[in-house]
Amino acid sequence: MRARPLLQRSVAFVVVGLGVVACASAFAACSSSTPATADASVDTGKDGATAPTDAGTVADGLAPLPRDAGTDAQVRDASVEIDAGDGSVPDASIADAADAAPAPMVLTSGTLTDNGRFPAAHTCNGANGSPPLTWTAGPPGTNSYAVVMKDLTVPNQHWTLYDIPSTTLALAANVPNGYTPAAPAPVGSKHGTVTFSPATFGYLGPCPPRPGDHDYVFTVYALTGATVAGAAQSDTPEVLETKIKAQKVNAAAEASLRSKYKQP
Repeated sequence: MRARPLLQRSVAFVVVGLGVVACASAFAACSSSTPATADASVDTGKDGATAPTDAGTVADGLAPLPRDAGTDAQVRDASVEIDAGDGSVPDASIADAADAAPAPMVLTSGTLTDNGRFPAAHTCNGANGSPPLTWTAGPPGTNSYAVVMKDLTVPNQHWTLYDIPSTTLALAANVPNGYTPAAPAPVGSKHGTVTFSPATFGYLGPCPPRPGDHDYVFTVYALTGATVAGAAQSDTPEVLETKIKAQKVNAAAEASLRSKYKQP
């Protein structure tokens, strides 16, 4: 009779032990599935919503920044994106200046064609009168014009007319000779002399020796002054041309017309 109670107590002890083991296992499982303490990178607002923050910034005691703040901080103000150095963004003022640049001057004639041949009427084999000339206006700052005609084959200057008013854009044919030529020469204009005829103030046309061609060029210059500063009646044509060139409005303030001639 005493064996049965002992057996019952042993069974009960085993059952209790198994229960303790089961509870311990259950407790361990529950502990492993319990959420960890809230991450410092999660900021819970008043409404219970969570917003990502920079844990490093929070730890430093600074105001939290959005995670894309680094990208946003790299965005520059579009107002400073003009790079005039490499021209990647064109400067409007440069484009305007280019649009405002005057067209190159052009010199033409009713009897001569550029790179053509001289008509006999403008040479020593004809009336030996100057050809008609027309030119486009010079750049801003033009206050007078000068016309020079030279032989490029030999160093002879055949014609120099200067102090031409800025309102004049053409010369009629056969401008009279003389230091201060009469009409149809422009009022106030003056003549230089001719290289091979120092006593002649005016035009002497081509008269090259036979048999070859000579190349001639007419050039109109746009000048800064109403008169050529320092010009004197006694100046040689070459000296006068030097003074004329020194007073051009700019390097492009000129136009030329070329022609050839040889004795028949």
